[in-house]
Amino acid sequence: MNPQAQATSTEQSRARSSRFARSASAAGALAVLAVNGLGCGTELGGPANDEDATASIASALDTNPWPTDWTSSSGQGTVKDDAGFLAIHYDGYTSRGGGINRATYQYMAKAPAYADLIFKWDYSGDHGTNAASVRLTAFADGPNGDHKEIVLVGTTGNQQPVSGAFGFSNKRETALRVYAGYTYGFVVEGADRNVPPIFQGDLNVQYRAEKIVKSEQFGGQPWPAGGGFTNIERIAPPGAYINNVTVVWSGDAIVGLSWTYQDAPADACTSGQCAVGKSSFNGGGSGNIPFASTDRLGPCTIVKSPYGYGSVKQLEFKKHPAMDATRTTIFTFGKPDSSDDKRVTETDGDFLVGFYGAYNNDGFFASIGLITRKPQ
Repeated sequence: MNPQAQATSTEQSRARSSRFARSASAAGALAVLAVNGLGCGTELGGPANDEDATASIASALDTNPWPTDWTSSSGQGTVKDDAGFLAIHYDGYTSRGGGINRATYQYMAKAPAYADLIFKWDYSGDHGTNAASVRLTAFADGPNGDHKEIVLVGTTGNQQPVSGAFGFSNKRETALRVYAGYTYGFVVEGADRNVPPIFQGDLNVQYRAEKIVKSEQFGGQPWPAGGGFTNIERIAPPGAYINNVTVVWSGDAIVGLSWTYQDAPADACTSGQCAVGKSSFNGGGSGNIPFASTDRLGPCTIVKSPYGYGSVKQLEFKKHPAMDATRTTIFTFGKPDSSDDKRVTETDGDFLVGFYGAYNNDGFFASIGLITRKPQ
């Protein structure tokens, strides 16, 4: 996937790696991590020298908002969470039957916010040599009984055969969507026929969290709206981002929005595209704004009409490359009057991942808001 990560200096990488080295004392811990931006701590247009930037990163890591109170369902093993570097160690099996020794370790915490947890991992250990196997899964629970799993080692329902010492590693970034107040974490499973059984391993995870937030919606009809309005709330799948937005307008209102996701499953929207309202309008206009993986939003402006249902009259997007808010590009769609009511979004430095709002049967937008990921 394309991680939307900030560039980091050598000094910053060393600082983060040293923190991980202090926290991950278990065997098999990563000695050096190729850190490509934790997504927190560096202000856009911030410190100009490495010493100040490193101090800013360290300060942010010391106040990392994610929990350190991890628990284990089996009551076994140790967990250390040091500001974005998670180290898990286990030693021992949890059950035995039919000549097979089995181990299941679940390590979990409660998410403090709605966010995409973006992580890399390294897993090593020893599960014996007699019909031994392992499986590693990341999971996240959500509202309405939602439960998502990402199998990292093995396959769904099946473990990966191993013999003696093993090591698995994935330096690509994986995204897991977590929900405020709900549990997320990792499950390690194993089996072997050795007598006595051998079960020990180390899971080390480097992660960052990017909170998902809604900007204030603006327009004549609050979201969600009733009556003859259609409500929309669509967001990129975990880790994906919007790479193009097309806006269609009439002479006096926005009448259509469509966008595409990068690094998203084909069924995220029809053919990978989300489209609401009109795709064209006689006598109107259309335009698009492309986004690279590192592009961030600036403050954006939503303008509403003073008459009728208060339709959205203009959208103005600002974007700039990561780490350089001085290079701002402005895209304006629609034609407002100078007296029209305007609202500026608090989206500076955010990644655009979705939209929400309401539009009527004619396609005119009655309200619109942006959904973004805020790097932490």
